[in-house]
Amino acid sequence: MIAEGPIELTDAVGVWTGTAMIVFGAALHGGNFPETPTAIGAAYSPASDTWRQLPQSDIDPNANTASWLEDRLIAWDYSEHTSAYSPEADTWSSLAGPPVDACEDVLAGVTAEGFSFGRLCGELVVMVPGEDRWHNVTRRDLRFWPAEFAPAEDLVFVLGFESFDQGAPIRMFAFRPPSSFACGGFPGVYGAELADAVAARFELLRSDRPEVLAWPEIDDLLSPAGEAAFEDSANGLGGLFADVALDQITSIEALPDSDGFRVIVRLFDLDGEEMLFEELTLQAGRNLSGDDCPLLVDHARVIGA
Repeated sequence: MIAEGPIELTDAVGVWTGTAMIVFGAALHGGNFPETPTAIGAAYSPASDTWRQLPQSDIDPNANTASWLEDRLIAWDYSEHTSAYSPEADTWSSLAGPPVDACEDVLAGVTAEGFSFGRLCGELVVMVPGEDRWHNVTRRDLRFWPAEFAPAEDLVFVLGFESFDQGAPIRMFAFRPPSSFACGGFPGVYGAELADAVAARFELLRSDRPEVLAWPEIDDLLSPAGEAAFEDSANGLGGLFADVALDQITSIEALPDSDGFRVIVRLFDLDGEEMLFEELTLQAGRNLSGDDCPLLVDHARVIGA
């Protein structure tokens, strides 16, 4: 037996810091009703057989998860709040939330060597040490909802269903983060495959956060010329962010006398409840973050509904 803990938890995760175990979550009784206004936690030291209660967090108690990354506990919830707890300072600090479309979902997260990996609302996010923000690494052909994660050294295996539909196929893949997330973070991808990846990630992120005017994940995939094209009313786009949802990329073709590509994307226009087709021009250049990239969204226009 170990010493009795200072808090009660019914839904929690446990992480090992190297010297202590931190348990973090909430006490939910009577149909998802939390007993505390925020998620709570405590740290247990095997060396002294003692517990220490964590200070109050700002994490939602109804649905949350946490993982250990380098020297901090990274906790996040389904309302897109993310906070980091430092045992050394015994304090919480707020971080940027995951760049996904928030929903009522049961989060999942694990830590592999050098990164934290998680899922929220069918999308996959990664955090690496020193960046203090999540990266959206969702592939449009791998948008899992129920999923199991298994870390193995420097990668994570993901096993899950493609959708909630009965009889949906099960798929599995392994994820290893790129050496850099600049230019979208697509290691070893070239040509039409890179064009597909850039266009899909750009449209996915666009559709996720229509209320945000600019943020780093978009900046990594967009050139100044591409940003100007979205703000040009003559292109029929109505600004960079619109109320749309990615349906599919219908075609990719190389531009003559260029290393660029012309990509046609089909979207759901959620305002007009109809299909919308956009033409994206992808070219090499410098993105809004200041990185030289092999392909960026350099121009865009609506070509039909």
